[in-house]
Amino acid sequence: MEKVLVEEKLAIDKEYYAGIIVNAQRDARCPVVMFSTEGGMDIESVPADKIALMNVDVVRGFRIYDALNLANKVKVPSKHITQVARLMLGLYETFKKFGCRLIEINPMVVTKDGKVLASDCRISIDDSSVIRHPELGIEVARESGTPPTELDKIAWQVRRRICGARAISPR
Repeated sequence: MEKVLVEEKLAIDKEYYAGIIVNAQRDARCPVVMFSTEGGMDIESVPADKIALMNVDVVRGFRIYDALNLANKVKVPSKHITQVARLMLGLYETFKKFGCRLIEINPMVVTKDGKVLASDCRISIDDSSVIRHPELGIEVARESGTPPTELDKIAWQVRRRICGARAISPR
């Protein structure tokens, strides 16, 4: 089934980028929060001096002051910094709740009337965490641009039964 989402046109004054990925390097293995003053473009093409990064200690978590520090590093104006930081904090909470591999807001926008909004978002959920979130309605957990085949659906059902049984069986 194909769907189209229609949203109101925003009067954009400034664009930012906020994203979180899993840093899989051996010495890190943690989420890394990225924030940039250059929204609306691929983060890979943004100069390093316009990006603030933070490896997150998963025990300590990501706090509002961490988000404020990231926004401050790239000189977000003080009148918007609290709203920007709260949106970044919500992004991290969503990342954690759904077991994401990647989550990003691109662009995060400041409108001409001063509102900070997630204008466009992308989320990639780890296949192994999909089973914990039936509310998402994901028919088959896999990354593919094509609809799942019957074999994909059968394999997913087998995996759900095995993982579901493991989750409730005593150790």
